[in-house]
Amino acid sequence: LFGFFDQFLSLKPLAATLSVYTLFMGFVIVMLEGQCFPQSIKKVIRSQAKFLTLVNGRGIFYIFVGTLNMAQNDFARTCVGLYMAVIGVVMFGVGVHSKGKLDHVRALLKDESVVRAAFNTVDIEGDNALTAEELGMLCTNLGSTLEPNELETALHSLDKNGDAKFRMMSLSPGGRATTRVDSSTKVW
Repeated sequence: LFGFFDQFLSLKPLAATLSVYTLFMGFVIVMLEGQCFPQSIKKVIRSQAKFLTLVNGRGIFYIFVGTLNMAQNDFARTCVGLYMAVIGVVMFGVGVHSKGKLDHVRALLKDESVVRAAFNTVDIEGDNALTAEELGMLCTNLGSTLEPNELETALHSLDKNGDAKFRMMSLSPGGRATTRVDSSTKVW
C-alpha cells in the first residue's frame, strides 16, 4: 500500500496501478487459501471466477500474479513473484496428475452396480456421501490409490455443493463425470 502511494506521488502511474492489482490479487489469494472466510465469499468466487475453483486455474492465476510482481523493478517483489510463479507451476502439475488418477478410476466405472456396491461398502455413515477418508478407501478398492494431496484435490473436484463430501450421483457409468473435471480439477 505504501508502495502505491510512493509510486503514485513520484508520477509512476503504471507502477502504482500494478501495485493496486497485485494487492487486490493478493487479497483474493488469501481468501482462496484461508479457511476462515465465509462461504458467501467463496460462492461469489465460484460464480464470478470459476477458474479459481480449479487447481489448474488457480495455478495459472498464481503464475500471472507472480509475473506481475516480477515485472516491477524491485528485488523483493521479484523474489515474491518468482516464488508465486513456482507455486503456480506446482499447482498446475498437481492438477494434471490428480486428473489423470481420477480418469483412471472413471475408466473402471463400467458397471454402476459394482461401483454402488463398492460405494456402500465404504459409506460408513450410510448417508450416501463419502468423507475424504472414505473416498480414499473407495479409490483404493477400485484400483487407484491416491496420495493425501491428490485425495483432497479429488474430493474438491467431485464435491458439488461445497460440504466436503462426495456423493454417488457425482459419477455416472461409463466413466463420465457429472461435475466439471474434463479440463482441470476443482479446488472447492
